[in-house]
Amino acid sequence: MCVYCERNPGTTRDHVPPQGWFTAAERRTMRVITVLSCRRCNQAQGAAEEEFRNVLAMLRGRAAAEVYERFQRSLIRQPGSVLRSSLA
Repeated sequence: MCVYCERNPGTTRDHVPPQGWFTAAERRTMRVITVLSCRRCNQAQGAAEEEFRNVLAMLRGRAAAEVYERFQRSLIRQPGSVLRSSLA
């Protein structure tokens, strides 16, 4: 059962907290927790988590170099991004 919608079968695993919020070094040492979610909810959560991470990366600047690089790549990858539209 999906932990988000509680309607659909949990067919994917979602990381809690999202792995994209941490550097590679931090991910190697942290205990990974996953929850079952349906593909639709997992993708929606992933998009929201990425937007949140991107806002944090803008506030921190290059001090968080690895996260900042993912932030830059995500702006190129998602043409429909809410964040990108607000920056334009």
